[in-house]
Amino acid sequence: MASKSKKSLTGSEATIWEKELEINRLIEESSIHLTEGDLGRSLELAKEAGKKERSYLSYLQSNSLLHDGALQMTFATWFHLALVYEKNEMYQEAIQAYTYLVKQKKFQKNIGVVRVQLGNIYYIQRSYDDAIQMYRMAADTFGPENKEKCRTISAKMGHAYARQGKFVTAIHHYENASRSSQDLSSIFNLLICHAILGNTQEVKKIFVKMLNSAVKGFVQSTYQRYHKSSSDIDTIIVKDPLEEYLDQKMQKLTTLIFTAAHIVLLSINNLSTTDDTFAWMQNQLKEHFPQIAVKVELNHAIFCLYSQDYDRGLRLLKSFEKKDQESLAMAAVNLSTIFFLEKNYYKSNFYADMALKQSRFNVNALVNKGNLILEQGDLETARDFYLEALSVNSACPEAIYNLGLVYTRLKQDEDALVTFEKLHHVSPNDPPVIYQVASIYERQIQWTMAMKWYNLLYTRIPVDGTMMMKLDQLAERMADEK
Repeated sequence: MASKSKKSLTGSEATIWEKELEINRLIEESSIHLTEGDLGRSLELAKEAGKKERSYLSYLQSNSLLHDGALQMTFATWFHLALVYEKNEMYQEAIQAYTYLVKQKKFQKNIGVVRVQLGNIYYIQRSYDDAIQMYRMAADTFGPENKEKCRTISAKMGHAYARQGKFVTAIHHYENASRSSQDLSSIFNLLICHAILGNTQEVKKIFVKMLNSAVKGFVQSTYQRYHKSSSDIDTIIVKDPLEEYLDQKMQKLTTLIFTAAHIVLLSINNLSTTDDTFAWMQNQLKEHFPQIAVKVELNHAIFCLYSQDYDRGLRLLKSFEKKDQESLAMAAVNLSTIFFLEKNYYKSNFYADMALKQSRFNVNALVNKGNLILEQGDLETARDFYLEALSVNSACPEAIYNLGLVYTRLKQDEDALVTFEKLHHVSPNDPPVIYQVASIYERQIQWTMAMKWYNLLYTRIPVDGTMMMKLDQLAERMADEK
């Protein structure tokens, strides 16, 4: 029917065409709102599509016009509605919609996808046995010929078993998921399971496997291009969508490998043995991932400091002075932070200046410098450093928060309010930020707004008795004014 033009359709055909067009339009609009994050409107449209689909199906049945396209329309409508329910966290409604599709024998061709979705919901609800059952049934539906789908399902089963603490079984499924594929996430999860079980040698073997898979799965020249461009802030680079995708993929890869390296080191309890493992790890990383090797070395230095081996940790950090500028800047920032926390402001300032000398666009170094100047009481200069940090990275939470504090101490409450509310938008559950906003409204004698924000703060820290006292005081002041 879709192949015909509307003008050539008459009677019932035209009615069917219009009904199908309306259902498709509603599903499409619902999908657009879903991708834009407007979950409520997406659900309204999905429900409306469901109503239209039932009317459409009733019309077909009453006129003996049922056809294969109608089945596809029914499946698409119900599956979309279930998906929107799921995105709205209305899991019971989503389960009911998915279960309806499972029970319909006419939809058996697509039943595997539906069972996977059901398994995902059960997993979210921590009903791991039910999730595993659904995943297993989905795998049986797909069959061994759909290797990629079966590997994905095997990884999901590994997650469920790991959540149950059944790490040996989880290892089996992660091994299946990572066999003959470049699935770094499954290899990473496999490494975690072996680390939990204390299988140190297996952890090291899997780490090597992870590196080899990363090299095979990602073009090395792209890795080098990424680091070259990302370190050159003075060069304005206009990236096309493919480059942005590759950058995101590279960032994810870097984070995964770095975290895996950290887990390998933490799986070794003895510090001297950790040094040997660290040297082995550097040899593994330096050929294909030199930038990650530098970060791991910096992380190892911090690990030594946490282990109270200060001489070794500081010696490692100071060794970065002989390395390239980027490595030196990272080490200098960390040394500046450490000495600041120890209240050794002279050394902290020395390393902050060193980091800024290597790169004036080092956000963390700018924040550290601002903190040092703030400690000296020079509010205006500290403000300028925080603003400079935000000009490099407008989402730096430390710079935003400290700038808000400076505005508060300068008695520029309006600027402070805008700053803290901006940070609250990024981090809505941070009690110190909520407190700052509430206290500004209180100073401005805006009791209603102050009460609103203190109430919000109380929901974040309900065990804090001082919040109850503060709310009582504000209630009394509001009553007195009335």
